[in-house]
Amino acid sequence: MNRSLCLQRLVFPQNSAHFPLYLRYMSTLPGMAPEMASVPEFEETTLRIPPHTRVSFYSLFNHFPEIYWRHWTHADALSFQAQLSGSGVLRLWRDPYNTDCIMQSAWPSHDDSVLLTSKRFDSTSEAVKIQVPEAVGSWRSWGALHVEVVSNEDWVEVTSGEWMCQAATRPVRLAVGFTTFNRPAEVLANTRLLLEAEASHDFIERIFIIDQGTDRVREHPEFRPLLDRHGSMIQLIEQGNYGGAGGFTRAIMEARHDGRASHMLLMDDDAELEPEAVRPSVVFHAISLEAIAVGGQMLNAYRPQELVESGGLYNRQSIRIESTAWRREEANATGITFVNYNAWWFFTFPLHVIDKTGLPLPMFIRGDDIEFGLRLKANKFQTVTLPGIAVWHEPFTCKVGGWTGYYDLRNLLILAMLYGRTGRLAPSLMVVQWVFGRLIRLDYYSAWLFEQAAREFLAGPETIVADAPGTRQRIAAAAKRLQGQQVLRSEEIHPRARRYPAAHGAAAWCARIGRFIIRNLLLPSPRAEALPRYSLPADASWWDIARHDVVVLDDPNQTYLEVRRRDRNSFLSIGMAALGHAARLFLAYPNIRKRYRDSVTQWSDERFWWNYLQVDRTDAQQDLSAAMHEAPSTKAHIKEEACRVSQ
Repeated sequence: MNRSLCLQRLVFPQNSAHFPLYLRYMSTLPGMAPEMASVPEFEETTLRIPPHTRVSFYSLFNHFPEIYWRHWTHADALSFQAQLSGSGVLRLWRDPYNTDCIMQSAWPSHDDSVLLTSKRFDSTSEAVKIQVPEAVGSWRSWGALHVEVVSNEDWVEVTSGEWMCQAATRPVRLAVGFTTFNRPAEVLANTRLLLEAEASHDFIERIFIIDQGTDRVREHPEFRPLLDRHGSMIQLIEQGNYGGAGGFTRAIMEARHDGRASHMLLMDDDAELEPEAVRPSVVFHAISLEAIAVGGQMLNAYRPQELVESGGLYNRQSIRIESTAWRREEANATGITFVNYNAWWFFTFPLHVIDKTGLPLPMFIRGDDIEFGLRLKANKFQTVTLPGIAVWHEPFTCKVGGWTGYYDLRNLLILAMLYGRTGRLAPSLMVVQWVFGRLIRLDYYSAWLFEQAAREFLAGPETIVADAPGTRQRIAAAAKRLQGQQVLRSEEIHPRARRYPAAHGAAAWCARIGRFIIRNLLLPSPRAEALPRYSLPADASWWDIARHDVVVLDDPNQTYLEVRRRDRNSFLSIGMAALGHAARLFLAYPNIRKRYRDSVTQWSDERFWWNYLQVDRTDAQQDLSAAMHEAPSTKAHIKEEACRVSQ
């Protein structure tokens, strides 16, 4: 039976740096420059609009992505209602869906906008409701809806605003899974934010915190007070470090065994969440046409108004990842961004899909979310990245380099075996390009990581899961031997080296690459005491770096400088090993591909995961019951001894 349902509510910024993500404003007085308009004020849940001011909610968090709700759900008879005080006009607009326009901070041009209706209000407190007219034409005529409020001579207060519909619903209860590694403050802050958000207990069943670090969550001073307030909804589980894959999968298995939740929310411990964003994801599941996964967008934590990712695509031909999926809106002419996966900084899905798809794969980090999204899609479960559901997170550019590169290449090769639609040449070329691309930049540590990743990948699925924590320690230890020398910034200034333009034409590129390879093959390494003469930006082109024997790289985001030194022995040993791996992959491609595809059934099985995580499920249940019996006042379940993880 259809009932009135709130799909999305107006939200107001709690941080001034996030202002344009919520609303825009301008003066209605003639000749008044936009920057001279009076600033709207916020008092808890109330927005106060100054006289003669026009406020538009055409923004990331407050526009209504009509085309998504119409296409994926049963939402019908859409309307907007608001509680307003004062005198003014409420207007309803429809725009073609365009993410870049929504993200811009300037006032919307309205060149392609359609004013659907407007309604005057003049009361101390009035509930104003506007019905959304149906779009003229096909469903492609739907777009993004937004409202604006224009004040007259007096202040106007907006105390609430809701996008409503008529629809039949299914029950949705969320289990939330956090994986944390030495970030107790961040994960507890997010847990508190979720549990203390308005009406969150209406849809959150339990929060599972999987603690894989050495700085334990239970020892943080904020843990006990949070436990006293919300203990029955928090379950803390401690285990060894099995990466995001191991932590999130543990949360999924615990939620399935708990049995009370219908859906799962996976969320990064350090993501900054707009708490109201959880509600639309729950409602979207409740009225979706079929079982789907719903993901959130990612904003740059350091540039809060910059959208970094809105779902991602996996190119099966090039076997590469395309994270800027929304740039393809023009290709499908609808405004909907169709994606293959959504990263797990915010990702919800029905728990029952695990019965068909199986659990995530033990890829440790980097790629586990991509693989799971592709497997969902292969089993006819679509992932929808719903605009307006977003978190602030550290961007990928801050995580490039270092030991994580090992997992980047290894897991891309696994994805190529499972989902690639290319021949045997592309994976082999990927190994060569990744390794030699770093060798020629004198980055021997990254090149060694990529070579080791290819080596382990070729050893087969058994090696991937043999010793995940040990692999992490081994590759991190090699940094001392192979990384460039890090020196503190000082008064000594190295002049900038000359930089050269890119080559033109295939012949010029081949000549340039060949020259630098021959240089590394024939010339001996510089003496150990040789000092750098020049410096370059850390993002300089490879052909500029490769011209030097010793060079200083300057990354403005770091407190140190890196001295890179050409090493002929490293070039030869790592390069020859990589060529051997590429040749072996090319020759044994059908067999390697089959072995990895055959391993999915085992890796995604729950019995495998309990064994992989070294958890005795029977003992865990017995110890948990004993702990609850001994401490009945403690409502949170802290499974520490039950895990019996070998550190």
